[in-house]
Amino acid sequence: MAFPKTYREKLEQDLEQLWKIRESLYTAILELSAGQMTASYSLGNRSVTKSRASLGDMKKGLREIEAQIEEILAILNGRPIRNTATYTYLSPSFCIPPFLG
Repeated sequence: MAFPKTYREKLEQDLEQLWKIRESLYTAILELSAGQMTASYSLGNRSVTKSRASLGDMKKGLREIEAQIEEILAILNGRPIRNTATYTYLSPSFCIPPFLG
């Protein structure tokens, strides 16, 4: 992989890597759902089944990857970058000292 010369090339390389990560995560979720990534243990009349990864964590990671892909596609298509600022409202009752009110 060559070093990107422009910002667009860097975004395209990032997008390509994110697509590969998304595909591998999707495959891992399918394998986990099919029971291929589980281990079962039994001792006498007791048995335990454990998975090597958490399905919830994998789905959360997949959603984050897809959000990053959408953001890069939006930038490449010329749409503005999404504003991620958070505004916090301060109540005036917290700003005024109690002895003045």
